[in-house]
Amino acid sequence: MQLTRTTIRLQKPLQIAAKKKAEELDISFQTLLTRALEAYLSDVSKRKATEIIFKGKNIGVNLDNLTREDIYAD
Repeated sequence: MQLTRTTIRLQKPLQIAAKKKAEELDISFQTLLTRALEAYLSDVSKRKATEIIFKGKNIGVNLDNLTREDIYAD
């Protein structure tokens, strides 16, 4: 996979914590950021795909107990 150079600006405490974590995991800072970004993007796409919103309108009558005959009256 081809790599591209990118410059980002991080808050100093975040950079220090990330570098410390990379050292603990015995991986490079670049690898840590790559994994974190991949995990975030994967999580976002999964959440977006499973989010279902049902919208309805109050019609004033409770229709929880409808029967087939009520719906398909001849």
